[in-house]
Amino acid sequence: MRYAVKLTKLSNGKYKAESEDLGASVTDEFSTESEALDFMCEALPGMMYLLYRKHRKPIPMPKAAGDHYIYVPARVQAKILLWNKMIEKGIGVNELARKLGIPQANASRLTDMSQDKASMEAIENALIAIGSQFDLSTVNN
Repeated sequence: MRYAVKLTKLSNGKYKAESEDLGASVTDEFSTESEALDFMCEALPGMMYLLYRKHRKPIPMPKAAGDHYIYVPARVQAKILLWNKMIEKGIGVNELARKLGIPQANASRLTDMSQDKASMEAIENALIAIGSQFDLSTVNN
């Protein structure tokens, strides 16, 4: 999973970064394209949390074409898929915790894209608990 990033060179020679797919832009200005892309890569999971998970909205899947892309790590991809399936089925974090027999805080970690504290197996178990499963595939770079 890769989200397109648009870099805009500003009149002062610096760069601004935005993701059309997520409807998010970074107001900071970056000295180089590489610096802007590195920042977006680090900020993407937090943006997903603030813009979508916090507001109980599905996270858009990548669609936009672009000159630059940010690869989303497999664990974050899994959390996105779990979160979107929960929204589709009308299942909240509390209900997920109940289905899994775990504390609400642990269930919350399964859908927090900004934290790396959930194993792939735990995310898979959560998908199974809500009547879904993974279907993994690979793509060429």
